[in-house]
Amino acid sequence: MRGNHLRLYETLKVKLDEGFEVRDLWDDRRLWVRERSATRQIVPWDLVVARIGPAEDGSTVFETVPYLFPAALKNDIVAGLRMAHRVFARRFPATGIAAFFKSMAPVFHKLWLQHVALPPRPRIVTADGEPFVFAKVRFDLCDRDKVTGSFAARDDVIDQGNGRYTWLEPVGNLQRSIGTIGVEERRLIVETTSQKRAERARDWFLTLLGDAVRFRTISYEDVGQAMKRAPAPSGTNKSEIPPEVQAEVLGKFYDDHYRKWLDEPVPALGDRTPRQAARLKTIRPKLIALLKDLESRSERQRRAGQPGYQSLWLWKELGIKRE
Repeated sequence: MRGNHLRLYETLKVKLDEGFEVRDLWDDRRLWVRERSATRQIVPWDLVVARIGPAEDGSTVFETVPYLFPAALKNDIVAGLRMAHRVFARRFPATGIAAFFKSMAPVFHKLWLQHVALPPRPRIVTADGEPFVFAKVRFDLCDRDKVTGSFAARDDVIDQGNGRYTWLEPVGNLQRSIGTIGVEERRLIVETTSQKRAERARDWFLTLLGDAVRFRTISYEDVGQAMKRAPAPSGTNKSEIPPEVQAEVLGKFYDDHYRKWLDEPVPALGDRTPRQAARLKTIRPKLIALLKDLESRSERQRRAGQPGYQSLWLWKELGIKRE
């Protein structure tokens, strides 16, 4: 164990209860690792940070419990390692690659904490780029008839019935919903999804409705707080749709989606389409990372008993060798 160290590997093949074929992402060596239990958790294209060494019978095994990373992180982690090695080599020119990787052990652990164990919560924003929060603007209702009459005269407040309205704003030649309005017995409540929109609602409705309402308060709740309030799933509602029918319907949906996806701009590819990215040497690795991530996530779905999409045709369609 003293002679070995943690390194970054990409999983190429998995044989359940037998082992893995992995590729060392530093020097491109391929190894067969004998393993049993981990073959139930690891799927092709997963990234594994592990110490690998010989067993008593001469086979190659994991000497430690491996760190597991999603396929999508490959390019970023490899680029970070290359940069760190250049710095390390300048500071310690007489040392070899083993010393470098031994120094990376705490870095691998920190990466695992950041991206796997304790990943940051995604930042959710509105179409305007504002942080997404559930906002309620409350007014006292002083003159119900004046309020409903004012709403009826406008084309940006749509009556949904039962005292419910949709608040719209123009976007080009169209309109989009930016909030809902509830007219209760003594309250008018506007619900929207950002602090900026809530403050705008306060000012706009006071101007529109005048003395028919009286502003009371604005309350905010972020997504995390709302999720804590949500009831836990009971686990008793099982779909009545047979699994084979679900698989057929989802398969058709994903087929349609990914055939369109081939020719649509993708932000992760610099707003290039996958077909364009496949022809660009500098962008192709990002496209390959997306394909591998899709494939590994689909395999996990299948192992969980859910329909998993067979995406192998995308490699051929894009003219990319799957390796």
